[in-house]
Amino acid sequence: MRINFFEEVSLDPKETSKATLLDFPSTVFLAAHSFDQFAGLREWLRRINPKLEAGYWHVAEESRWLSPFSYPSEIENVLNETERIKEKGLKILLDLELPFKNPMNFMFMRPFSAENKKKLKNLFYSLKNNNIEILTAEWTPVGKSSDIAMNIFGTSYSIRRHPHKRIRMYYSSLLYPIKADDDRTLKHKKKLEIRMKNFLINEREKYGGLVQIGLGITAQGVYNEPLIKPEDLERDLEFARSAGFDTATIFRVGGLNEDYMKVIKKYVS
Repeated sequence: MRINFFEEVSLDPKETSKATLLDFPSTVFLAAHSFDQFAGLREWLRRINPKLEAGYWHVAEESRWLSPFSYPSEIENVLNETERIKEKGLKILLDLELPFKNPMNFMFMRPFSAENKKKLKNLFYSLKNNNIEILTAEWTPVGKSSDIAMNIFGTSYSIRRHPHKRIRMYYSSLLYPIKADDDRTLKHKKKLEIRMKNFLINEREKYGGLVQIGLGITAQGVYNEPLIKPEDLERDLEFARSAGFDTATIFRVGGLNEDYMKVIKKYVS
């Protein structure tokens, strides 16, 4: 299985320097506000570990994630920028998430949401025409109804109509944080876990290598989130392999240490 990585705190050399631990071919998606900023980060990554490929993870200045509820100017900026990127084979990651960290966007950006959704659809065609490989980061639905909702809200798009590869974020550390939970809550989370895994298996069978899995969290990003234990990461990697995923992307490079690397290297092929 190929194992890639997200790096959200890519402007901090102390975080990206953990990439020196990777002694196998891998893609590291570096978060950046612009392609020019990404180009500088990519050069730094090449210097510290020439084995690695860098992918451009675009993050918006204000909204951070892309959705129909992002600021219209942010989506325009992405469209304009991608028109001038002519780097064949470049991997660009679009992080499609609703603005739950900025809930006021749901109200203030609602008048622009329909037009924003059209522009996001156009973005797929723009990148494809420039021979750029498009990947999206999307949350894993707990069933068909939530998958439909994600399509309606513009945080998931048809792989067939809008060619791209999809990384389904399945961060089990968010399901089972370190703090103790009561039995009733744990049973509910176990049901969610089973439903999400079933969805992942079915989607993998339907789309094959066009669907990948995202695992984590090994280190907090810009938000305070619970971390995954090495033994739980191994459990999730084992699930990914048994479900037939050929690529897993781990959030994030900055959290790598000896314990995580022992687990990860068991699954690299």
